[in-house]
Amino acid sequence: MNTPSDFLAKIATALNLSDHSENEILRYIEDLQDKASQAEGLKTKLSEVQEKLESLNEKVLSETVENLVAKGLKEKKLTVALAESLKKDYKTNPEGLEALIENMPVQYSAVGQLRRDIPEKYRGKTYRDLYVSGELEEVKEHFPALFESLKKQDHKNN
Repeated sequence: MNTPSDFLAKIATALNLSDHSENEILRYIEDLQDKASQAEGLKTKLSEVQEKLESLNEKVLSETVENLVAKGLKEKKLTVALAESLKKDYKTNPEGLEALIENMPVQYSAVGQLRRDIPEKYRGKTYRDLYVSGELEEVKEHFPALFESLKKQDHKNN
């Protein structure tokens, strides 16, 4: 039959404390109990800190993506629609977004370019105006992009 002393001797051996006194072994066991009771609180604190860190990382990523998109818009490398799409697609990959924007050319407005390239006498005129004035064929021949743009606009309005 196991006596309390036998039991204590087995515990001391298991804890590698065979050469310590009974009081030292009991104090060591109490210390272990204290540490075990603190472990749950530490796990909770660790979980809270991890959640805060994750939230902070998400905020930093979001701000970085927002800043990159704002820079891309300012540099006229992005349209508003493209910027919104890129925010969603690259919300966790700002490095990829930055590389993408860096390699994008500046976006020019086709309509703005057309306005600069067309002679003054055609500016502000509609497809119908040019048709009525007999200038539509000349525009079609010499300024096909303007012709197509006016034609599309005319079809939208009718």
